[in-house]
Amino acid sequence: MKNSIKLIFTVLFVISFSVCLTIILAIPLYRFDINHLKITEYAYQTKKTLMDNFTVLMKYLLNPNITRLNMPDFKSSREGLKHFKDVKNLFQLTFIVMLVSLPFFLSFIKCKLSLIYRNVLKMFFYLPFFLGIFTLFNGFDSIFIAFHKLVFSDDTWIFNPYTDPVITILPEAYFMHCFIIFILIYLLIFYWLYKLAERRMRSIKKASQ
Repeated sequence: MKNSIKLIFTVLFVISFSVCLTIILAIPLYRFDINHLKITEYAYQTKKTLMDNFTVLMKYLLNPNITRLNMPDFKSSREGLKHFKDVKNLFQLTFIVMLVSLPFFLSFIKCKLSLIYRNVLKMFFYLPFFLGIFTLFNGFDSIFIAFHKLVFSDDTWIFNPYTDPVITILPEAYFMHCFIIFILIYLLIFYWLYKLAERRMRSIKKASQ
């Protein structure tokens, strides 16, 4: 029973850690995507302006002490500000879940792992591949929309570029790149956990012979 609880929190840790690390990597990724996606060409803004405003946005989302969002070059509607506040709360919750579940994760990787735990880890490892097949046939925008409908209680995430022009500098391709980074981190950790469980089971089997 104790190991089952540890397993649940381990899954929560892997997911929350993957999200948190992706959020941090999203900052240098945006700097790269400004050139890669040629954002300056259709946003009609310099790279410095884009980075300055993006930095203000990320500081607001990541710093609990910053309570107001005021980007220097982009106005925001009431609905837009509400959505960013919702995102901020979601980010904070994810970091809290990661910190709370960390001790369970550390304890889990030290305990004896049975076949059922290995199979559960294997299931979570293969889960993104089914998601990838779904994306292949339906496109990333289907996942993007489904995620927002599932996580947010209203439609304030549907930005109007006239009232919230910041959406013009945050293309869908950038979010897709963030999603790919999240999946890679997630897969690497679950692959490591699965292999760890496999080694532990082999060693237990050898010891019992």
